[in-house]
Amino acid sequence: MVSCAFPPTGINSHRRGVSGRPPRCIRTMGYTAPWCSHLKVAIERAGTIGIRRHAAPRGIPGVQAAPERRGTMCHPNLKSHRIRHLHSNPNEHAAVTSYLSINALGANRSGLIEELINAIVERGCDIDDCRVFPLGSQLSANLLVRGNWSALGRLESALPGLSERFALDINFARSERRPPAPQYRAYGVEVIAPRQRQLLPRLLHFFSEQGSLINEISAQEFESTHTGAAMCNLQLMVNVPLNEHPPALRESFMDLCDELSADGILDPVKT
Repeated sequence: MVSCAFPPTGINSHRRGVSGRPPRCIRTMGYTAPWCSHLKVAIERAGTIGIRRHAAPRGIPGVQAAPERRGTMCHPNLKSHRIRHLHSNPNEHAAVTSYLSINALGANRSGLIEELINAIVERGCDIDDCRVFPLGSQLSANLLVRGNWSALGRLESALPGLSERFALDINFARSERRPPAPQYRAYGVEVIAPRQRQLLPRLLHFFSEQGSLINEISAQEFESTHTGAAMCNLQLMVNVPLNEHPPALRESFMDLCDELSADGILDPVKT
């Protein structure tokens, strides 16, 4: 505690005022005193000067001495430590958003996805991205979940139990949001061709040679309702480099479709 000499305020300054009420006092740093302005100065100095705490001098009216604490020294940087503690956010780690990638595969049944989504949300997480689709008799769900470190920790601990509860094969890993790619432009690709084994590999090889990134692939085989011919429908989302000349890219793509006896569409995505 800081000891300071208070300026004289008059012989009867400690007595009751005209209204009969005692003067207002503040209690801080172990003392109770009516001189608020001087105590404020003393408090400010307490954080920057290391002073041994001791009892208040006797004989000063209105000053109540605090219990003496021998051997206790104020930290030289007490004020800075106190300010840092007051302004620090106790939920600083809780405010940081993290991401978890989840892949679930199980028998396709009614209500399966609803149960899985509810279990994720109940643990304080949000669905940032989701892809759900049937694969034969199985149902596949790919989810990107976001939440603070505590919520994701609870979800990671609960996923093994949810796997047994919902009869799902669940794989998960910490992830991040997809980074922006301003050096690319997005194209939508659709190809309808007779069913052939090399159709998808040839398309992927073509776009890889252009330095493009494949974002999404969707493939369905079907039989033509008019002829019964075995056909295949491919849909891709592709990021093409900005320096790629669109007419040249489209011409090369149409040449590939001619080789595969396919009808193809290559258009920029407008959203």
